[in-house]
Amino acid sequence: QKGSEQKLLSFTVVGDRINEPVSYAMPTGCIVTEETLDGEDAMTDNRSVDLSEEGHYVILYRCVRNNVEYQLDLTVDHTAPTITADGVKNGKARGPVTLKNIEAGSTLVILKDGKQITRRTILTQPGAYTVKVTDEAGNSNAYSFYILFYLNAGGISFGLILVVAITALGIYLYVSRRRLRIR
Repeated sequence: QKGSEQKLLSFTVVGDRINEPVSYAMPTGCIVTEETLDGEDAMTDNRSVDLSEEGHYVILYRCVRNNVEYQLDLTVDHTAPTITADGVKNGKARGPVTLKNIEAGSTLVILKDGKQITRRTILTQPGAYTVKVTDEAGNSNAYSFYILFYLNAGGISFGLILVVAITALGIYLYVSRRRLRIR
């Protein structure tokens, strides 16, 4: 009909790594011709692909109307990333916290007292922290902990110098006062 629109094809754009959907229905007029999971044949149906298992999928499908073949190459990852927060015990730290085992390609968002701070792997300032890690497939995990007030080596050194200075000042004032009485 002249002037009317007809939807011929619909599709979803996906990246190289995904965590959903867990199944992929072929577009209308297309059929799966070959499907592999981690290099092994995995074809079960020519109208849809089950993506519930993790791994590397290569899916070949053909559009029946124009006889053109297409390839879908992607990795399915349903596992949320994890990190190690060295120095945290029972949600609290009494010193610096080192973030380790960060999956390559993942992103970190660090909140200190509810405000986002720049990404770093060593956290030293006291406060409430939430660290959210997200992998390339979109899976994420969040960790919350507190860094309690603590004195590091610099703080202890400064404290000792301050105590020595106050003591020296006290001794100086005491000796100066006694000398004034003697004259």
